[in-house]
Amino acid sequence: MSPALGPVERFIYRIIGVKPEEEMDWKMYAFAMLLFSLVGLVTLYGLQRLQAILPLNPQNLSAVAPDLSFKHLGQF
Repeated sequence: MSPALGPVERFIYRIIGVKPEEEMDWKMYAFAMLLFSLVGLVTLYGLQRLQAILPLNPQNLSAVAPDLSFKHLGQF
């Protein structure tokens, strides 16, 4: 990491509670990966379902139907 970004990295680590000297075992890594995937799934589903009311929608597209939202999430 460059000297300019080192303090920024340490600050972010302190805020989110990361201890850079500790290593992850496979169980912690698997949990983190599953949690990240779940948060991504919920975020994408929410974006598709709330598309009609979100800003920066110049074409005024409507929200994606619930069944199609799950179908589209499976394609990624």
